[in-house]
Amino acid sequence: VTLPIGPGASDLTAHPESITAAAPRGWRVEGSGGAFRFTRESGEAPPVFVVAGIEVNAHPGLCHVSVDELALPLAKFPPHFWVSPLVALPQRVPVGEVASLAWSGSPGAEYALSRDGISQAVAHAGSRMADGLTQPGVAFTLAVTLPGGLVLRRYAFVEVGD
Repeated sequence: VTLPIGPGASDLTAHPESITAAAPRGWRVEGSGGAFRFTRESGEAPPVFVVAGIEVNAHPGLCHVSVDELALPLAKFPPHFWVSPLVALPQRVPVGEVASLAWSGSPGAEYALSRDGISQAVAHAGSRMADGLTQPGVAFTLAVTLPGGLVLRRYAFVEVGD
């Protein structure tokens, strides 16, 4: 396992000295900082490994953690950044009725609500009435774009029928 080290958006941490790793019984772990090798010594224990004590750097972005030849994407958000679920109420409406959509999240990002491929900028917290619900099911997406281009999405679905 190799963790990207540095201060940038594509790095996970600038302080690898605090990182620790643990392996299940029958496995050995070697390494320090941002690089660890897990080796099976005996047993049939499932390989569940723990890497902890990572001080994530302050730059939001996408980094890649390497496991053997596989690069796994890992999104990093600013400290204390959050976005609630996108909530649709009611979740089932008769044809032609309306549903209310509500969300909230941290300021400092661009928020957009979309339906049927049409997107509209919205505030970081708010609600909207969704009307014209005539298809059997309608999907809504809240896209939150942080500076640097990292995007977080929340989804809601309204069933439409008699």
